Amino acid sequence: MNDIFNYFFGPVDKIYCNLYLIFTITSLLVLIWVFSMEIYLIIKNRKALKFSMVRNGVLLLVNMFVVYILNRIMYNMCMKTML
Repeated sequence: MNDIFNYFFGPVDKIYCNLYLIFTITSLLVLIWVFSMEIYLIIKNRKALKFSMVRNGVLLLVNMFVVYILNRIMYNMCMKTML
């Protein structure tokens, strides 16, 4: 039973820290893409702009920023614990 627990929940190698690096880079690229699309939509729909569009865009930006920061923190924690 202990072997099964360690297999699924035990410590992993340092190579798995690269997953957090990939998640961090991906979330940063998505954050940049969302920001640029939000600016584009605001400029394009300047006359027919609704508050809900801007609110949803800002909430999406905040969400993506939090995802980026969390992935970055997790990557740093993973690298520091594998010394």
